[in-house]
Amino acid sequence: MKKSERHRSLETCGKRKRTEGRLKELFNKKELQKQARISARFLAVFLLSFFVIYTLISFLPVELFEHFTALLCAFAFSLFGYSSNIILGEPVQILVNGKYLIEISYLCTGLLESTIIASAILASFGISIRKRVVGILAGIFFVNFLNVLRIALTVHSIVTSQNVAYIDFIHNFLFRLTLFVGIACYYTAWFLLATSNPKLNLCTKKSKKH
Repeated sequence: MKKSERHRSLETCGKRKRTEGRLKELFNKKELQKQARISARFLAVFLLSFFVIYTLISFLPVELFEHFTALLCAFAFSLFGYSSNIILGEPVQILVNGKYLIEISYLCTGLLESTIIASAILASFGISIRKRVVGILAGIFFVNFLNVLRIALTVHSIVTSQNVAYIDFIHNFLFRLTLFVGIACYYTAWFLLATSNPKLNLCTKKSKKH
């Protein structure tokens, strides 16, 4: 009797473990499917938002954005002690120290980076509209700051160095750094802040005190 009871209990435990294993697999599959749907929805809304924003911007004269960027750059150049004169046209040009002619084209305006950030934030469901609007506005400010800093450092390297290879490296490296690393870092920081729950943290701290 004892052996048969042990055998039955072992069989029961084995069945229970197999059932638990199947349930875990089922939950894992459901979770994977859920994450896949969320990712697909994010990608779809991101692409749609990017297309809409990019199309709307295309109706505006690019010279407006280039001129605005040139004004910001001229201010940044003055911090380095450089004089600058803005020459309107397409593209807008800046004459630095009466000697170096800098072109401010579409890629120098930060519009591409701003559009990517805005599209990613708009595609982030589950976050309030207010937080998304604030995130987009702060993102545009962040992109413009990085963009002007990139251009200012590039111009500084042009003025202080005659090495074309070095200047080209600074320009291309900083551009990619701004585009990829800057956007990724900003979106990650915004998402973590937007999804954090300060009220929950406050309640947790109070409960620990009590």
